[in-house]
Amino acid sequence: MHLDQDDATLVQYLDGELSPDQAVALQQHIGECPGCAAEISELVGLKLAQTIKSANE
Repeated sequence: MHLDQDDATLVQYLDGELSPDQAVALQQHIGECPGCAAEISELVGLKLAQTIKSANE
């Protein structure tokens, strides 16, 4: 699968580290790119699982 955005950019997006303009542009891209939409969905799941695991420790 070829992704137009690298994983680091997607993680920065999830962590709120992109500028507002970058975040809006990435949101638009995710809406148009099935590969990046799937990748961001997977990253959200991993982040949620990590949060749950940390809460249970």
